[in-house]
Amino acid sequence: MAAPKPINLLLVEDNEHLADILATIFVQHRTPRFHMKRVKRLDSALDSLRQTLPDVVLLDLGLPDSDGLETFTKVHDRVPAMPIVVMTADDDERLTVEAVRKGAQDYLVKGTFDGKDLPRILGFAIERKRAQRELQSAEERYRTVFENSAVAIFVADAKERVVSWNRVVEELLGMRDADLRLKPVKSLYPEEEWKKIRSYEIRRKGEPRHIESKMIRSDGSIIDVEVSITVLKDAEGNITGSIGITKNITERKKAELALKLAEERYRTIFENSAVAITVTNAEEEIISWNHFAENLLGMNREDLYRKPVSSLYPAEEWKMIRAMNVRQKGIEHNLETKVIRKDGGIIDISISISILRDEQGTITGSIGIIKDITKAKRAEEKLKKVNEELVKNQARLIQAVLDVEKTHKELKDTQAQLIQAEKLESVGRLAAGIAHEVKNPLGILLQGIDFVTSEMGEGNAEIQAVLADMNEAVDRASLIINGLLDFSTVSKLQIEPGNLNKVLDSSLLLVKSLLVGQHVEVIREYQEDLPDVRLDHNWIEQVFVNLLTNAMHAMNEGGKVYIKTRYTEDNMGQRTVEAQIRDTGKGIPDNIQDKIFDPFFTTRRGVGGTGLGLSVVRNIVDMHGGQIELRNHEEGGACAVLTFEL
Repeated sequence: MAAPKPINLLLVEDNEHLADILATIFVQHRTPRFHMKRVKRLDSALDSLRQTLPDVVLLDLGLPDSDGLETFTKVHDRVPAMPIVVMTADDDERLTVEAVRKGAQDYLVKGTFDGKDLPRILGFAIERKRAQRELQSAEERYRTVFENSAVAIFVADAKERVVSWNRVVEELLGMRDADLRLKPVKSLYPEEEWKKIRSYEIRRKGEPRHIESKMIRSDGSIIDVEVSITVLKDAEGNITGSIGITKNITERKKAELALKLAEERYRTIFENSAVAITVTNAEEEIISWNHFAENLLGMNREDLYRKPVSSLYPAEEWKMIRAMNVRQKGIEHNLETKVIRKDGGIIDISISISILRDEQGTITGSIGIIKDITKAKRAEEKLKKVNEELVKNQARLIQAVLDVEKTHKELKDTQAQLIQAEKLESVGRLAAGIAHEVKNPLGILLQGIDFVTSEMGEGNAEIQAVLADMNEAVDRASLIINGLLDFSTVSKLQIEPGNLNKVLDSSLLLVKSLLVGQHVEVIREYQEDLPDVRLDHNWIEQVFVNLLTNAMHAMNEGGKVYIKTRYTEDNMGQRTVEAQIRDTGKGIPDNIQDKIFDPFFTTRRGVGGTGLGLSVVRNIVDMHGGQIELRNHEEGGACAVLTFEL
């Protein structure tokens, strides 16, 4: 868990002895820690606050350049949002009470507090000031919403008198403060409307209610309104008032009247339209249609009235329409489907469906506008067949070109692999021959050294030292021979698809004890969906073991090894899989950068290095057609990068 953030304190105190005591208190306090800055004068404090704002101010009211309540007032005026705790020399209750009234968070009387209380008092002061700011911010947000709302908002008290309202209320009713202040809410409504509102028993039920009603303007005119009323209660459940959110719907009511007239015009258009129109009810039964629909379907009133609209469609087509969730979306334009005529014939149509809802949002039916596209569909199908043939021929041509390019690339890759394999096999045979030729004499020499050592016993210290050096030299030669044997067998690969993430994990298991023993932390950043590459699992595992061992040797205890894999594709379509192994050591010196892959080159000659490990690694990667690069990383340490083409 992260440590608490330190509290930055500005101490304004001219008394050296008291300042030292306070400094000691804050140094000893551990959680949270205090970072204290001290100034001796008021002008210095104001300059400091102008440059940097602390978390809290501990202010002595008696300073060389200011004394009493004026000291607090000047600091508070400079940083009104800052928590300030004042200190007085004696228990002057009048002065401290006045300071708190003007905004101080707390006060202290010098000589009466101890080291345990002070950090707590300052912490509480910070929290109280933060709570005050949050409360003030919440009140400002409420007032902003209240004053800038686009609807009229009334607030009434427990006696149902208007006590607060916003600007829209005055515009809605044509009233001002004198007209509204403590005005009975019921006087704003016609008598019959108020009785209707009372009948909902909103105060007793305590639930919000949305009502359409009427209100009286100052000029006596009546307007249509939509009112949402919410009862306000205190913590004990007692009614303290109510809020009414009111919207003028006079224009909407006029629109409803206009709609009625429009429906008459709609019926005229409906009957004389040049496309088929059907209307369904909430149960999806056909309840209305025009003359064109009868001609399109070959049906009359007996065939259509209260007929399920689903029966007009083949089963699969209706299933398709249902899957489109038109009832939820509300509308669907130009949906191509099929319908069944009375004589059993199937025709292609384009239909636009609109879902009908009432004011509560409940679905009441739908309107379908239908156009016969049978002829157009047949022409489209013929054109589609012609296009399909063209596309097929084009695809065949493209595939033929791709096959030629692929064959050419495979031939080049095969040629390169054969040449590389031939070279490596030749070098491998030479390395194996050298290793076997040297191994037998070394074995005889090692047996001789053991014999002489056992015969000499503890006799001659100088001869014993020489024999020990010879034994160490033979061990080193054996390491080189084993390296040569590894070098000679690289050409014997068993290639198959494999995942680099899995190979890396198995390699880490092989060197786990070494990493744990040196307290090396391994950080993996694998790409999860990494595609497979063609590889010999055992040899690539040996590559990663060598690189991980080198990374461990390059660091002191407690180092880190970062392992990352990723897939890339460039603008030319070249796809690769990459693995990175990075340590946090000192990196590769510039003067050996171009030698690190040379056989027998090592920087660990005195501690058992043969100089064949990285050479074998490069040969293994080359045999896989991959690339390896060992470079210094921009964040420090060395980084080995292996790249395999797909």
